[in-house]
Amino acid sequence: MNRNGRGISTLVGLVVIALGLTITGCPPIDVAGVQDLLAQATQAVNQTIDNIQEGDFEAPQGVVDEEGNVLDSDVGGGEFVGDLDEDLAGVDITGIVLLAIENMTSYHIWIGGLINGQEVSAWIDYGHTLLLEYDCDEFESIVLLVEEDYGEVGGQIVWVQEFTWPDGRFSWFLDDDYYCGDLFVITITDEEIEANPELVDLY
Repeated sequence: MNRNGRGISTLVGLVVIALGLTITGCPPIDVAGVQDLLAQATQAVNQTIDNIQEGDFEAPQGVVDEEGNVLDSDVGGGEFVGDLDEDLAGVDITGIVLLAIENMTSYHIWIGGLINGQEVSAWIDYGHTLLLEYDCDEFESIVLLVEEDYGEVGGQIVWVQEFTWPDGRFSWFLDDDYYCGDLFVITITDEEIEANPELVDLY
């Protein structure tokens, strides 16, 4: 599978991001309005992404990489969101950013990278979207470094292929690229990683 187009599309996308977005401070809200904001955020998320991954962000038990190693998963300072109403109950939407990574490939995928320079990794089921919550001050940069694809053979999930980007070509520096209270959507397909992520207001 040829993904050489990823690098070119990314450079264009990063320029668009850099020119098109500026950050503003998180506005204060009345605590009594938190639930109303959550309802608005839930509607915005549901209108933007499908099939939020439930359960967790770890690989299924028994899945190993090409060398037989068990896959580690760690989302750093983020919180996994599998149920919007339960996992975001009482959360001040204006003080967080939601990161959504859509798996639109033909495989289950395991991705690795850096958030704020800290190593992170997570499993995303085929056809699902991983949703993570970060405080605004804990979400300043994303760098995707590796994607491993896994298929199902004879009822077992097995390693298929790997793509690495050690040059950091899939990087987003978010002090310029996002607002507090937004949904930041990165889409991964068989052909490319979306270079210009979708940015959606949550309220």
